[in-house]
Amino acid sequence: MPAGLGWNPERLPRRDNERLRLHFAMTVALGLALVCGLAARATEAAVPLVFQPLKPGAVEPTGWIRDWALAAKSGITGNLDERATTYALGWSGKEFKAGGVKARGTGWPLEQCGYWLDGLVRLAYILHDPDLIAKAKSRLDPVVAGVLHGGASFIHWMPKDQLDDAFNNWSHSHMGRALVAYYQATGDQRILAALADRQVIAIPYSASARTTRHEGAQA
Repeated sequence: MPAGLGWNPERLPRRDNERLRLHFAMTVALGLALVCGLAARATEAAVPLVFQPLKPGAVEPTGWIRDWALAAKSGITGNLDERATTYALGWSGKEFKAGGVKARGTGWPLEQCGYWLDGLVRLAYILHDPDLIAKAKSRLDPVVAGVLHGGASFIHWMPKDQLDDAFNNWSHSHMGRALVAYYQATGDQRILAALADRQVIAIPYSASARTTRHEGAQA
């Protein structure tokens, strides 16, 4: 830029010129530090989460929250299997009579019992209650064993095409949630192996199941 038509640092007083040069050098240094820092951050294998999810039982409730948990233990969550066949025999592979039930206990009872088992196993380990833990294990261990012994899905006693049914397909995800909580609470590698089974993880939530479920809800 021609002299006299623009900014020229040589025309500034010496003190101002030195300040300007120092300011410029600091700006460049900070810019380089920022770029290097971002580059290093981008190459990190993983960024630690600010909030880490806790496994069931890592925090035990006290006060009024514990009162609620104990009420659940002595009420519906702890005893639902003693009140209805849907919960007593759901996920067992046995034939029984109940609303919406299909062959060998599939259909609607799988969904409802799956919800219950998910809550039961979490409550059991949150309270560290031996009786509830034993009940949850007695219902979830057979599912784990069924998958590890060749079952095509968590509904291990039935062929894989059973998952084309809306309730069976949807219920499969509920059992998955329960088993994830069970594994988190115990660290039992058998449960992880069942969850990671190549047949199980390849199961999609099919379009036909979504359609059937939607039409059933409107009926």
